[in-house]
Amino acid sequence: EPLKRLRERLQQAQEVLSLEGSVETKGFAQLLVYSSIIGALEAFLYETAYFWINTDEKVLRDLVTGLPVFRQEKIAVADLYERHAGIKDHVKGHLQNLVWHRWDKVAPIFKHALSVQLPSTKDFQGPLLKRHDIVHRSGNDKNGSPVAVTTEEIGELCSKIEAFAKELDRQIDVRDSDLGFDALSADGPAPE
Repeated sequence: EPLKRLRERLQQAQEVLSLEGSVETKGFAQLLVYSSIIGALEAFLYETAYFWINTDEKVLRDLVTGLPVFRQEKIAVADLYERHAGIKDHVKGHLQNLVWHRWDKVAPIFKHALSVQLPSTKDFQGPLLKRHDIVHRSGNDKNGSPVAVTTEEIGELCSKIEAFAKELDRQIDVRDSDLGFDALSADGPAPE
């Protein structure tokens, strides 16, 4: 489901490019689409992690025991039972507050929870900086110059995001088949 939703989001974003309007409006739409497709990648990563933590107790346990933020968390003995009962919600809360393009924070989640390596994120470094300027500087770079985005760039970035997501999904499928887990029969709704 997360890969399917990613594809739908990328398609919807690219369809915005076909809308009519002035040159300025079309340029603004390109900026919005560009930033949106990075958001679609982040949503894919979040939804994938959320699905597995919500579905497989072993994944939840491996994440809690392996990820330093949880492994090193101090808990009073008096709070132990309450924390144990709410551990899944505690982990989900952490995921909801994570910045999903912080590769140094995201890669360990997939490593510890699913025993998979995040595919290379090298191709997203430049686009993330460009997205930052679009979102946080209203489409201007640090020098105040307008950020330019072409439809070709958007298409290329969509292709790279889909290839990244397919590779991560493939690694998870290999892991699943090795463990005898059938994700399709366990698939559930998107996270809230």
